[in-house]
Amino acid sequence: MVNRVLFVLAWRNLWRNGRRTFILLLAISFGVWSMIVVSAFLRGMVDGMHQTSLNNLPGEIQIHQRDFINDQNVMNHIAEPTDDLLNQLNQPWIIQWAARVRSPVMLASERITLGSQLIAFEPKQEPFTVKELDLVAGRMLRDGDDGGIIIGKKMATRLKTDLNKRVVLTLQDVDNEIAELGARVVGIYSKPTEQEELATVYVGKRVVQSLLNMPDKVTEIALFTDSRQPLEQVVVSLQTAVDNNYKIETWRELNGYLAAISELMNSYIIIFIVIVFSVLGFGLANTLLMSIFERQQEIGLIMALGLQSKAVISMIVIEAMLLLITGLIIGDLVALLTTFTLSAGVDLSAIADGLAMAGMDTRLYPVVHSQDVIAANIIVIALGVITSLWPAIKAARSNPIESINTAA
Repeated sequence: MVNRVLFVLAWRNLWRNGRRTFILLLAISFGVWSMIVVSAFLRGMVDGMHQTSLNNLPGEIQIHQRDFINDQNVMNHIAEPTDDLLNQLNQPWIIQWAARVRSPVMLASERITLGSQLIAFEPKQEPFTVKELDLVAGRMLRDGDDGGIIIGKKMATRLKTDLNKRVVLTLQDVDNEIAELGARVVGIYSKPTEQEELATVYVGKRVVQSLLNMPDKVTEIALFTDSRQPLEQVVVSLQTAVDNNYKIETWRELNGYLAAISELMNSYIIIFIVIVFSVLGFGLANTLLMSIFERQQEIGLIMALGLQSKAVISMIVIEAMLLLITGLIIGDLVALLTTFTLSAGVDLSAIADGLAMAGMDTRLYPVVHSQDVIAANIIVIALGVITSLWPAIKAARSNPIESINTAA
């Protein structure tokens, strides 16, 4: 009964000065909204960088010859998967794997010569690479024996070449000799930035293996896993199937910059939430304190009639809780509505080149994580209760006689 009365009193006290309560309610709602929306865009930024990184690698885990990362020469090759390694790659927690040849290459047209990176792959073996190639002209490679080449739109412009025209590829083979290949441009792909369109050209794997005298040899094996198995455990399983000449690394090791950002993001979001609500906490404390000064006579009277100090503290804290919960509900709903409205993403193509340097996509999608929403709500309530204790204790310690005699 006492608790019910305290709740009724607390709710009525909040709306004695409706304008002030409404302003603070808006501040709390805006703070909660900003916490969730900013967290969602930060998560989206990291997820986008993660996906871009995987698309550029591509793969969550890669297997190379031990020296290949430091010296990307086809002489640092490995055998295509067989026996134990093949069995490990066909485990149910590995969604897809592919073996490819990666090498520096010089491309020459009739007028221009440019450097790039060559990826030789089998289209049917790795749909994740095929899917990321947004062809604007021509066709995809048919198979690993396809003698064509796919280049970026900017590469075609720089080379002053076009679809169905021939270019000459110059590479270094496994015997450290120069190898050349004439290939017809069968496809032109588009990427968000010019740098990406210049970075990579694609050819058939078996064509390059024959050219570079490396039958049944590749420079990397890449794979994607599902969420059932942590990447580190997959790496341990794969290591049992290879010798010390192989090096198996996750995307975190291959892209330390992104891994560091991912590790810091959880802490940054919590710090951001604490900072935002610490500012709001001063407004909450000030509102409750002003409310106590305005009701000093009333508080003195109810204390004189026998209301204990603990009940007074409870009443003030309940006021804060009601205000916080109302603000949280409004803020959560508006934040979720905002992220849903922006679920198609925010176009950042105007700064595409700068985003590419940071490894980000040109469209930023908000990603709401339930733990961010829960953390924001818990921190707001916890800090709100702590903030409300100071005015509550101040009210409970007031002298009833002096409070009653205070001029209204």
